[in-house]
Amino acid sequence: MTVLASLFSGISGIVSNGSALSVSGDNIANMNTMAFKSGNALFESNLTQKIGEVEVGLGSRLAATNTSFTQGAFGSSSRPTDLAIQGSGFFAVENAQNQRFYTRAGSFSQDAQGRLVTTVGGLRLLGYQITDGVASSTALPINLASINSTPEASTTISISMNLTPTSTEPANAFDGSSFTSAEGSSNFSVPGTLYDSLGTARDIITYFRKTSTPNRWEYYVLSNLDNLQDSAGVYDVDPAAGDDDTVILKGGTVTFDTDGTLLSKSETVAVTTINGWSVGGTASYIEAGELLNATSDIQWNGADALDFDEFQADFGDVSGSSAVATQYDNGSDSVATFVQSDGQGVGSLQSIDITEEGIIRGIFSNGDSRDLYSIPLATFANVEGLSRTGSNLFQATAQSGDPLLGGAGTTGRGEIRSFSIEQSNVDLATEFVKIIQFQRAFQASARTITAAADILQDLVNLGR
Repeated sequence: MTVLASLFSGISGIVSNGSALSVSGDNIANMNTMAFKSGNALFESNLTQKIGEVEVGLGSRLAATNTSFTQGAFGSSSRPTDLAIQGSGFFAVENAQNQRFYTRAGSFSQDAQGRLVTTVGGLRLLGYQITDGVASSTALPINLASINSTPEASTTISISMNLTPTSTEPANAFDGSSFTSAEGSSNFSVPGTLYDSLGTARDIITYFRKTSTPNRWEYYVLSNLDNLQDSAGVYDVDPAAGDDDTVILKGGTVTFDTDGTLLSKSETVAVTTINGWSVGGTASYIEAGELLNATSDIQWNGADALDFDEFQADFGDVSGSSAVATQYDNGSDSVATFVQSDGQGVGSLQSIDITEEGIIRGIFSNGDSRDLYSIPLATFANVEGLSRTGSNLFQATAQSGDPLLGGAGTTGRGEIRSFSIEQSNVDLATEFVKIIQFQRAFQASARTITAAADILQDLVNLGR
């Protein structure tokens, strides 16, 4: 009887619209959930029955809910590891059981082991490690623990100077054969810092001494050392009380004409073997007051004994450096400044930057920076086929297809925005309209049941 069928139709309407109301309620409840994707309720009709030539439906049911993957607005953040995706990609994460999930909620932080994990749930962010500028082909959990900058030994120093020709020769001499203080044996000195291959900083002092020969200067470089070594073995340095524990690394002379033109040069090496040091270099001069390049190559490993290489000075064309040497009498004393040296000590990871391409770049305490990881983004052939697993996570299914991992900014995956968080894509106004629709449909279905019940009651009363 069709009256009974109307009861079942009313019940189905209550059930389906009640479920749809739950979908909208869930959307509204998650309107402030990071990167939440709203759901939509999809209805379909139930089986129909045929009464004569008339087809009568048996109500409706909730066929499915689909997910709207439209992008949410971005909110700003103060953390570089808060990431939002401008595009259609997903971050790849995994749990402790190595199960892989995909998410748009890009709030990450470091755990106790230094791994980048989701702020909620602690799932590990996957990335490609970069070594010497080359990214690996296997996605592994990103781990920023125990990453240091490799030390580099200094090889070049630059000194800017003006050597006044009227300077007088100091009364004391320093020949490098004894370990007495060099102070008082030079006109002026320039301190500097170099690094050995172990990353240890070494203080050096370059002394400049005016000679009795007109327009001629001597220079020598000293450093504090613990011992000397030759082919016979190691000799401890035992300076007299109050004397400096220093040794000359390199000495030489430069001679200028009265107009500043270089006349001659010579290089001397005070010792042939010294613990873990070697010195060499090049220099270039032109006329007085003009630019002059002067560099000195220094190599040592901080551990082994290295022989000195013969120093060869190449007085060729000037290449144009800001480190200059001149001989110009401007009425002031000679001056020199330690401009710079290359090399660096060991650096610990201080902070990171994350580019739009998903490159994690480390900034180290020694001023060095380098690329550490590349964060891939996943795309799917059918994104609506992904399965929700809660906590803003999705899993791949047969309907979604296998994930395709690739670099951010490629093949429509989108770009990564650091210091940003994607907000929910819930449209509150739309959800309120849906709630009204579902509520009215629920009430109408309930009214259908009431009407059918009244008709049945009337039928029962007919038999009395």
